[in-house]
Amino acid sequence: MLGPRYRYDSRPVVKLNPVQQEAKLQIEEKLKSGYYKLEEFNCFMCTQRVFDKLSEKDRFGLPVSIVICKRCGLIQTNPRMNDGAYKEFYEKEHSTLTLGERKASKDMFLDQYFHARKIHKYIRRYLPKSYDNFFVLEIGCGAGGILAYFNDLGCRVLGCDLDGDCIEFGRSFYGLEIFKGVFADLKFKGRPKLVIMSHILEHLLNPEVELSLIRNVIDSSGFLYIEVPGIRNLTHTYYDMDFLNFIRIAHTYHFSLTTLNNLLGK
Repeated sequence: MLGPRYRYDSRPVVKLNPVQQEAKLQIEEKLKSGYYKLEEFNCFMCTQRVFDKLSEKDRFGLPVSIVICKRCGLIQTNPRMNDGAYKEFYEKEHSTLTLGERKASKDMFLDQYFHARKIHKYIRRYLPKSYDNFFVLEIGCGAGGILAYFNDLGCRVLGCDLDGDCIEFGRSFYGLEIFKGVFADLKFKGRPKLVIMSHILEHLLNPEVELSLIRNVIDSSGFLYIEVPGIRNLTHTYYDMDFLNFIRIAHTYHFSLTTLNNLLGK
């Protein structure tokens, strides 16, 4: 344990609005009752099960076991909710807990849209001058703001997410071709030239499997854009130099650049 404040006491380290408080209570009840089932597992990076515990709670005050693998250094949630529990969590509680809003909103959409500008600026030098027939696929697209930006550039766009409310908002507000579900179930024609995973990899139960699926469908000259919160980026004002503020129940893995490179090198 990193220290006494990392022991579970149900107290959040950030201020929660009433919507977030309600979502937190729902999640706590499902965890305590066993409705949200937990599973233990070996470290997927090195296959070992030798961990040191770092924390028993997350930024919202929810019970979560954060450990570090003593062999490869990957920080992860273990035990964690199983696949069925996470799917319901993303459908019913994740957005309200994280954003404090019951419904997807225009502000949420525009935040994603403006973030897409930063993504585009970062990768622009690798992309063609013309976006005719340029296929962009986003995994975990939320309300679709990032895809809307690339759509405005002239790209063909497609996305998926588990939050049905966000999907419906993106469809009705912007007419986007986005679908509720996981990437493995997504049907499409052609090979994407750009696959975007913006703050998604850290949510997956098995990132290696997901990356393998992407490798099988992406264009041979295509690009995969991955963006994750980094454990060495606690200087960001959002985290206020506090690792406890960084931890959240939705994140199954907590990457550094080293552990992310280790994953991509497998």
